[in-house]
Amino acid sequence: VGLWATYGHGRALEDLIACRDELENPSEALPVPNE
Repeated sequence: VGLWATYGHGRALEDLIACRDELENPSEALPVPNE
C-alpha cells in the first residue's frame, strides 16, 4: 500500500460523495422546471 493506492481510494471516495450529493439535491444537479 502506497501513495498511489491512497490517492486512488481518495478519488473514488470523492466521486462517491459527489454522486450522493447529486442524489440528495437533484434540483441542483439537473435543471427541473418548477410547475
